[in-house]
Amino acid sequence: MDFTRYDHAEGWAIEFQIPVQTLRERLKGLPSLPVTDASGKPIAYFAEEDVRRACKDLLAQARSFGRVNR
Repeated sequence: MDFTRYDHAEGWAIEFQIPVQTLRERLKGLPSLPVTDASGKPIAYFAEEDVRRACKDLLAQARSFGRVNR
């Protein structure tokens, strides 16, 4: 069974070891799922596939330095 993983910008930044501000810039304009946190604040969740595509060069660079193992 295939499934798509979703996370917010901060979560992907931690997982892929990319500065969150850099990641946010790359994610601007990408489709997202609007989710509301417990306090009612909207948070955008992005599909892993879209994040990987938007940050392909950064992920390749991170792998070359041994920071990301996927």
